[in-house]
Amino acid sequence: MKKTLIVITIVIGVSFALVARSYFFGEQKDNPEQHEFVDAAAAGDIEGLGIALDRGATVDGFTSSEGGSYFGGPALVAAIQNQEVEAVKWLLDHGASVHRIYATETLLEIAETVSAETRTDVAARIVKLIRDDGGNKL
Repeated sequence: MKKTLIVITIVIGVSFALVARSYFFGEQKDNPEQHEFVDAAAAGDIEGLGIALDRGATVDGFTSSEGGSYFGGPALVAAIQNQEVEAVKWLLDHGASVHRIYATETLLEIAETVSAETRTDVAARIVKLIRDDGGNKL
């Protein structure tokens, strides 16, 4: 009985960890479409975002830096870091989650860091977009 309880506890714990990883970090997709999607977000290429999405990229998916994209991470982070406000708007309009955690920061914290470092109106607008969409800090 005790061994069964331990096994059940382990299975539940592993299942929870996998679900939590997917929720907080998104799905990693190292395919060409996902790399095109992230690169389009980083460049502010709205047409490219649509094309990559139609080809199979996912809005909250992320890439590793080894798979061909210069940026390892989700498209929304790439757009925030490059201050591509139109790409941020497009991603949010297409369901990108502002509740993800990238590395150890929320998307709002990333946007605030970019805004503090660059002090541009564009970065401040991105912070507002993330807040308005429900983004928060840890």
